[in-house]
Amino acid sequence: LDPEAAAAAAAGAEPGGADPSRPRFLQPGEAGECVVMASYPRSGNSMLRGLLEGLTGVVTGSDSRPDRAMARDLKLYGLVGEGNVGSHQGGGRVWVVKSHFPEKYGWKEFAAQRAVLLVRNPVNAIRSYFNMLLTGTHTHSIAPSEYTRPGLAEVWDRHVREEIGWWCEFHRYWLRQPIPVLVVRYEDLVEARPLQREQALRRIADFLYGPTHTRKRGYADAAPAAAGEGAAAGAAPA
Repeated sequence: LDPEAAAAAAAGAEPGGADPSRPRFLQPGEAGECVVMASYPRSGNSMLRGLLEGLTGVVTGSDSRPDRAMARDLKLYGLVGEGNVGSHQGGGRVWVVKSHFPEKYGWKEFAAQRAVLLVRNPVNAIRSYFNMLLTGTHTHSIAPSEYTRPGLAEVWDRHVREEIGWWCEFHRYWLRQPIPVLVVRYEDLVEARPLQREQALRRIADFLYGPTHTRKRGYADAAPAAAGEGAAAGAAPA
């Protein structure tokens, strides 16, 4: 996405009188590089997608199959770009695309020129992933007593042993990629740490737009505003 077009997007300048307060899809002629937002499952990708949409004014996409139940749930939370995989693909109208590859294969392949790698403490990510697998939702969790219930305790133990290896390999994979990779910590994005969130969003803005355009177009100044919108953006499940 060209920085000039991004400025219009962030300002809500879209033909047809669309609501400028809502993120929009890219328009013809705005296609640029594709940025993958890679994360191990349950590492806060939906929260970061909401923050990025507030920062850039552009809808984020994902390589999830859009007709899956949890993908439909995310659309209900406002992440309307589910299933869109980048401006270079047929029908793609997004700039930043969420992916759990290689832990999960997406429904469509896409090429990315840069990556934002979102990392969460593996203890919390693996536990949250276990809850998602059991409940089939982004928002529900099992009771703490269930972890020691006969039968389920063994399943939990096996899950931890398997997934810690996947967690390590996932991050090794992305850190070895021959493209620029920006590492962002989930713990720096939570609402309880507003200063860290602001700093993280400034780093992401620099990475997406370049520090010169960030300063010229005021994206660094927009970062605190996006952070302030986190209550709404972060309400979407991680």
